[in-house]
Amino acid sequence: MNKENDFDIEIIRLHWFESNSNSQSGLKKLKEENDLDAHGEILVKIGGEIISEPNLSLSLSTAGLFLMRTCFENYNPNQYNNKLIPHCGHSIYPSMNKPYRVNIYGCDIGYDWNISHQENIITHKTLNGNTSEIKKNEYFKLVKNITDKIENFYKNSKAKEKPKDETEREGFEQFWLEWKELKKKITTHNNV
Repeated sequence: MNKENDFDIEIIRLHWFESNSNSQSGLKKLKEENDLDAHGEILVKIGGEIISEPNLSLSLSTAGLFLMRTCFENYNPNQYNNKLIPHCGHSIYPSMNKPYRVNIYGCDIGYDWNISHQENIITHKTLNGNTSEIKKNEYFKLVKNITDKIENFYKNSKAKEKPKDETEREGFEQFWLEWKELKKKITTHNNV
């Protein structure tokens, strides 16, 4: 069995909280320029198991950052104090420790699984035990594709207003610094 074909992750739709007419969270909608977090739906398939729900709106900008981290390190559920693909990322704090990794907290809804690296293979394992192996370069391409879509979504949207709260503003700035650093590493890795 070719496990490599049993892994897929792709964005279904991106939106701002304001434009999501299907929001079930009960939270007050934000103006697009105040919504710092790109939301949307995503497909995640591991070992033939689809672990995502097609109508659940998630924090895809947070997921993009977390997925880029997993290109360079193993991952265990809740390792980033949130789900790997979280429902929300409404609390963002700058890190004071090196390496400067932004801390993003949310609720307990979302998708999580284990990721481990062995030379040029990355293994993904669901909480139910289903696994998929994917070549490192192929995983990098998938993650780059996801993050490219998120970046383009931001670029084609209204300019974001910087948060008035200093901690939130520093967290948002650190988010994009880490994003750009990881994106550069992914892009230069074997010319992905």
